[in-house]
Amino acid sequence: MKNIVIFLAIMLLCCSCSTPESADGKGDSEAARWLRIAAEDGVVYAQYYYAECALEGDGTRADAVEAVNHLRSAAASGCAQAMFLLGKCYRNGTGVEASAAEAEKWFARAAEKGNPDAKAALKALREAGKK
Repeated sequence: MKNIVIFLAIMLLCCSCSTPESADGKGDSEAARWLRIAAEDGVVYAQYYYAECALEGDGTRADAVEAVNHLRSAAASGCAQAMFLLGKCYRNGTGVEASAAEAEKWFARAAEKGNPDAKAALKALREAGKK
């Protein structure tokens, strides 16, 4: 089932990336709906991509708290992109209370996995802390 859901989510996402939420304004676009299903089924990259959608309100209502919950799950499974985005959430106080220590932790984990954006963010955060 997971492979079918992943395939459908990716296919729909590619076909309707910027589609607004459902016509009634109350729910997910078709792409976001399938991403949510896959995310809730534990598919790591669906968790990450759905979190991005929820942060931006792209195809679903914006919900930073829900996004952070999906990012935590994906980050715990080793997704470097989720670790980086979770670090940004902590740095900016998006969906969580701002915490430089938590931001640094997640940036460092993503940087260890080779994420170049996390390396730059970690460096900037550490330099800002020295001032």
